Amino acid sequence: MPLIKSGISIAADMKFGWRPQVKEVHGAPIPLHYDFEPFYVPINPATNKPFQVLFLGERIRTSIDVHKKFANI
Repeated sequence: MPLIKSGISIAADMKFGWRPQVKEVHGAPIPLHYDFEPFYVPINPATNKPFQVLFLGERIRTSIDVHKKFANI
């Protein structure tokens, strides 16, 4: 890194809170898609009926949707 090799200190930037102006943030959140696999309720072999589904909440499709839900966006 040129900053480390040149011996320039960033102490003043850290003290006054300067940050580079970035228009677009890259890298977060990483878009993960969770809808590749269908969800089937397994059959109970003893009764030959579907098992009772324990989780009845929503199935969020992507990590972007998870981020929006929990970041109040």
